[in-house]
Amino acid sequence: MGEMPRTGAGESLNISRTGLLLRLDGKLQTGDSIVVVLDWPVPGPDSQLLKLVVTGHVVRTKPHLAGVSIHSHRLMRSRDLKKRGDTLWVAAEHNVEPAHHVPVVWVDEEEDVAALVSRILTPQKWMVERIDPARAEELLDRGDYPLSLLVTRTRALFERLPRQIPAVLILNEAAPTDEAADLAVLPRRAVVRKPLLDDSLRVIIKSLLDPNGRAQGMPVAGAAF
Repeated sequence: MGEMPRTGAGESLNISRTGLLLRLDGKLQTGDSIVVVLDWPVPGPDSQLLKLVVTGHVVRTKPHLAGVSIHSHRLMRSRDLKKRGDTLWVAAEHNVEPAHHVPVVWVDEEEDVAALVSRILTPQKWMVERIDPARAEELLDRGDYPLSLLVTRTRALFERLPRQIPAVLILNEAAPTDEAADLAVLPRRAVVRKPLLDDSLRVIIKSLLDPNGRAQGMPVAGAAF
């Protein structure tokens, strides 16, 4: 704590939702806070370059290797990342979110869905964070994590979310027609079925985030309905 942040280069050897193994040029110590920036393979709107930003702590080290426990991970546009480097360091150092509010969307889904949500929301300077349902439950229990939207395939998490936070529940193509229809009519809730269409999801998210608070429960949507 209190030290100036150091920078360096390295290579990600493997990554999961909870951990990351790095090969590094420099040396880290167990307990160090870290922000890792990785190239994201899917471009954003207008072919903008995206970065996956991971914050966490080093949990084990070997010569030129470091294992990292992930606290958060989110997609950001390259140009926005350059403006927020100092803030990201503070977030990792203290394990808190930046003091100023940046809208955050949790995506409990596959990479193609995360990329679709990113195309919709990163132009509005949102942070898109893929999150494990268990981790989401933990953060919700703590009640100290800013969240402006949830996009999930986990019904239990969808139902668990406080009503004031908008949410989209995504069903598989084979899901029964009436599954979760009762949840779709609740205020600030929507249920969609795969395959997802960019324009349709964009309209649904815009309605749920209506700043005038006019968004109501939305009918179950999707090509199969």
